[in-house]
Amino acid sequence: MGAIESDFPPKSSCSYYNARVNRTSLLSLCPSLAVLTALPLLCGCPLPEPAPEELSDLLTFSFAHYTPQAWGNDISLADAALNLDTWYREDVESSDDFDFDAGFEARLTEPDQRLSNEDLAHLVPQPEVVDGPSAVGVIVALETRCSLDEVVAVYLADNQMDYFPDNYVAYSRSDHLDIACFEAGDCIEARWTTHLTQAQSFPAATWDASIFNAIRRLDAQAPGGQDVRALISQAWMEAPADIVPAGLGQLIQNYQLEFTIERPTGGSLHVFPQWVHFNLGELNTEAAVFLSAYIDGIRDYLRTLETHCEDD
Repeated sequence: MGAIESDFPPKSSCSYYNARVNRTSLLSLCPSLAVLTALPLLCGCPLPEPAPEELSDLLTFSFAHYTPQAWGNDISLADAALNLDTWYREDVESSDDFDFDAGFEARLTEPDQRLSNEDLAHLVPQPEVVDGPSAVGVIVALETRCSLDEVVAVYLADNQMDYFPDNYVAYSRSDHLDIACFEAGDCIEARWTTHLTQAQSFPAATWDASIFNAIRRLDAQAPGGQDVRALISQAWMEAPADIVPAGLGQLIQNYQLEFTIERPTGGSLHVFPQWVHFNLGELNTEAAVFLSAYIDGIRDYLRTLETHCEDD
């Protein structure tokens, strides 16, 4: 990823305190960097963290900063969203072999591309197994013509098997929290638990898993003054899932992040990394056949999503 200019914190003004609660600029409260530096002492909070520039760092940074409770996270995530959009425009869309339908894909197998246990600390409830470095990742990034509202409508629907019939053998939800409120725009976050059965072709096997899900809106101003609108969703396994046939292995960890960023020209940029850890006999978690399958699965999922947006 090329260098991305980021004026963080601003040299002559302050970023917004919390765009979810108040869209009033702190410029009138702290017109100089000296006052901005003193602001954390007044509110008892540290300054928001600036987003990194490299793609893999942006992914782990965004995962770790999901929580809507921590002061400054929205500012940090707005900074990350702009860096991701700049990366996609400059490094992906501008390439000679760019394919709109394919987007971008990569494998995240290096140690510094994996989640740390600190990155997972905000997950509530915590998964039974917390071992971020053991999970290897992939990423798919592509643009759809979906608006953020269209994405919300599809993702919050309980009948996911109707929307994505090729993804699940069985699917149900429980423990709904603030879904209707979130869809109406009155709550910042919605949560639920998914109970699903999925199948894989190689080796032929299925597994049952319970997965915690959270989705929230981002409506904030980045340090440079740009307004950012996005959705951020996370999913993580409750506990290891046994793979059937019995004794074949276990799916131990699965962490997913989707950063859906509204684009000025319309549509949305979806940045979707996933980190997986399993035990499957002699086959390693990093086996190319599995990494390729994860990438294909994410891309097919997002392209299917787009067909429903267009239908609606």
